[in-house]
This record gives sequence, structure tokens and C-alpha cells, in this order.
Amino acid sequence: VCHRTWNGLSALDLALLADNAYAADTNKRIENLQASFGGTALENFTVVSEEENERTIHFYHVRFPDQNIDVVAVRGTSTDEEAFADTYLYSTISIFQAINTWIPFLQVFPDTYVRDIVGFLALLSIAGSQPYQWADNYVSNLKDQGYYPIITGHSLGGAIGGIIGVRNQQPGLYFSPPGMFYSSERFGVTLGNIMLFNSVIVPEHDAVPRVDRQWGNVQFIPCDKGTLACHGLDNTACTLYRNCGDARMRDWSVYCPNEAARDDVSFVTILGLACACVFGLVLFYIIWKLRFHVCSCCYSESSKSERKRRNTIDRIDVKRLRSLFNWGR
Repeated sequence: VCHRTWNGLSALDLALLADNAYAADTNKRIENLQASFGGTALENFTVVSEEENERTIHFYHVRFPDQNIDVVAVRGTSTDEEAFADTYLYSTISIFQAINTWIPFLQVFPDTYVRDIVGFLALLSIAGSQPYQWADNYVSNLKDQGYYPIITGHSLGGAIGGIIGVRNQQPGLYFSPPGMFYSSERFGVTLGNIMLFNSVIVPEHDAVPRVDRQWGNVQFIPCDKGTLACHGLDNTACTLYRNCGDARMRDWSVYCPNEAARDDVSFVTILGLACACVFGLVLFYIIWKLRFHVCSCCYSESSKSERKRRNTIDRIDVKRLRSLFNWGR
């Protein structure tokens, strides 16, 4: 993921855009975009639209005209209604996975059978349009106008973004979303299109991506914190920055305040390893020179004169070592 781009946007760019979906209002969103992309090639941007559906889905559309790039970023869970959308979309497979803890039927039944059951039960519970339908229609209309956006989002926003991206065959990168493997029939997408258009970043110890099953281009990243901290997009962005760097040379000291301390720790670690290597080489040299004294029976000599010659050399080496390390004083 470090070397991959989406129409010229890096994983860090998309992480910042996905995080900006949580901004309180338009003014704050523009302020965040200026802070994230000011002074870079992407500093010229336009917030084309901000859409919020009373049925929970909120997203915004930003355009970078100089690069001819459009991005639609979907907000994750921020309200009770959005939490309900999580439950609505993934209730069936969540129940199946809970039962699977005690009765491992997901490992017994074929995957196609499980996907058909999830899709069938979803049809029985559907009332009205889907939570993602409005955003899906928006992206579809953009394509009809000749714009082909990159989709991104975090958590529920990543799930909704992944659904509309795959349904419209538009590439995207999603952070810590639930999976789509078992729910593919329920969302009206194919596994083949998920593999082609769905890219996911999954932090270690994050519980949300364990719902359903991930499919497509999945990048696991390390996280040594708790479940909630690992799910946070700020932690994911800092991990990407620490491991991939930033080609746009932005200042991450505010977004990732602990990076300087981690650099100091890394320096101490490298210095310690270097000292350990030097000590190991010195110890190896001493053992090598004293090998006949430690275990003379382990070595055979071709003649008494050869043995006497080596013992003489070793005695000289021992004297040199004693003088070097001040032994016997």
C-alpha cells in the first residue's frame, strides 16, 4: 500500500480525506482540507457537494481540478442512526458469527450456501430503500456526467463506500470497515468485482473488520494498542506515515505528536544493537584465540612440533590479551 496510488492519491491522502468526513460543518471541512493539502500539488480544491440523508448516510464530494481527481468520502458511525445502519446492514452475518463461536458451521457449510442464506434473510427484512442507495445514486450520476470518483471512508463509511464503489465499479480505499464476503449477495455485488475494486486497510487488534469477512486487496498494519485505539483513523494514518513516509512532505507533528519520541526510541534501539554486535565480535575473537586452552582434546595435531608451535603462539596471544585488558593487576 505504500507504493500504490489511486489516480495519483496516496493512502495517506485518502486517510486525511476520510477523516475529514467527520468535520462538524462545511467551514471546518474546508479548513481541514487547507491544512492537509495546502502547499502541495493538491492545494487547489473545491468542495462540490455535501450530502446528508435523514436515514443516516453522510458524505462529501471534493474535486481537485488541476489533477482532474474527484473523491467521495463517506462518514463513519457518529450518530445513533448511523449505529442503527451498522446493525441493519450486518445483523444477519453478525448473528451467524456469534453462533459460529460455539458451533463452527461457517467452516462446515460451503461459502456460497452461507452467502445465499444471508442474501435471502436480508430480502425478508428489507423495508424501503437501502441505507447506501442515496450515495450509490450520487456516484452513478457522477459517472453519467463523465466524472469517475475515488471512494473512501472509515468504519461504517468504509463499508458504505466499499458497497457503492464496487456496485459502480469505481476504485477506492477503505479504513477499518466490516467485510463484504458473506454479505455480497445482500449488497448486490460479486466477489470478482470486490477483488477488483475493493482495497481495505485493517489494523491489528481492530474488532470492526472482523465482522463478516474481508475480501479484495486487504492490507494488514500493526497496532500495539487497544481495540478502540486501533480502530481510530488517526492511529492508522500515523502508522502509514511511520512506515511509508509522506511524498508530499507535510508536517505530521500535530497529527502524530508521538512520532518524535518514537524516533528517539528507534535511535536508542539501533545504538544498543550496534554495541551488542561489537561486544559479540570481541567475545568471539577471545574465544577463538583461547579455543585450544578451553578444549585441547577437541583438536588433533599432525605432529608434536606443530602442537608445540601452536601452544607457543597461543601463549603469546594470551599475554597480549592480558596486557590489553590489564589482567592480573
